[in-house]
Amino acid sequence: MMKRWLFALMTGSLGCNLVTGIDDFQFGGASNGGAPASGGAGGAGGAPVGGAGGAPTAGGGGSGGEVSCEVTTQKECDRACVALDDPAFGCNLASCAACAEGSSCCPSCTNTSSDPKRCGSCSGECDADEWCVASQCECRPGLVMAGQSCVDPLANAAACGGGAPCGGATPLCQQGVCVASCSGAFTQCGSGCVDQSSDPLHCGGCQPCDLDKVCVDGNCQEYKSAPGCASCPCAACAGSFDLCCNFPGSTTPVCLSKDAASCP
Repeated sequence: MMKRWLFALMTGSLGCNLVTGIDDFQFGGASNGGAPASGGAGGAGGAPVGGAGGAPTAGGGGSGGEVSCEVTTQKECDRACVALDDPAFGCNLASCAACAEGSSCCPSCTNTSSDPKRCGSCSGECDADEWCVASQCECRPGLVMAGQSCVDPLANAAACGGGAPCGGATPLCQQGVCVASCSGAFTQCGSGCVDQSSDPLHCGGCQPCDLDKVCVDGNCQEYKSAPGCASCPCAACAGSFDLCCNFPGSTTPVCLSKDAASCP
């Protein structure tokens, strides 16, 4: 009887020590009581967050991870997802370089203070006889408002030179003077005599250039604003618009298409 009691006590003690030993081995071998997850050392009893080999969050992940952005509304810049309508990251351009100061996303970088297609806002559009100045559509330099449109007072027979209308033996207006017929480098368009080599309203013919073009040697050439520049040369004029010129009739620099061989 005594032997059976001693045997039970001994085996009970051994069993308790064995379990305790196993528990000590299990918990003692891990950090804070949990087995480390594959991919790196875990936090308190859990899997790693943002560590080496861990999956990154939308704002940029751990080493070796990939950022998953909404391709239609976002792009990745510096391992973070940014909105395509953020001018601080170049709008929808592939580059993440910031747009020029004062630009809006329309959807690309656009200076709405000087873009005649988006004047004052992404939906603001000037007429062909206007340009955009300080976010406002105004008559192009040299033109004046007459009724609902801008006209050239030097070729406007209705008020030639700003005076009385032409008529009778001198029905045409040339350089602000009523004449019988056009002469020299001037060609008749309607009741006015115009220089088709430089007149944006009658460039190379009797038709106007588009609102975002100027007349150069009888050809309508596209132009863009020159952000950050007060005069030529201008570093903003590069790539497809590498020719810096003053907008005709003004001292405001603009960037002309490389198709233009010279300034207006």
